[in-house]
Amino acid sequence: MAAKKKHVYHRTEIEHHADKSHTVRHIHKEPAKSKSYAAADLDAVHDGMQDHLNPAEPMPGSPAAMPAPAGAGPAAGAAGAVPPGMTPGMGA
Repeated sequence: MAAKKKHVYHRTEIEHHADKSHTVRHIHKEPAKSKSYAAADLDAVHDGMQDHLNPAEPMPGSPAAMPAPAGAGPAAGAAGAVPPGMTPGMGA
């Protein structure tokens, strides 16, 4: 059995908003490496956490698990990619 790759974040914070959206912050021990993004709903929170915390093992049906159409931008989970239902956050 292969060893599971450990994620690089110290902790994750999820801020819940009245409109059912969320702000997700993955806090790294080095603040410049922290990430944050907005998630439109709980499904987007789950997909984003799976994509950021277990990038080698995307959830079935998540954007990172689906092949990109020809001519598409960066693959979900790749540097610079933003999963559907999410927008880039204020974090680095």
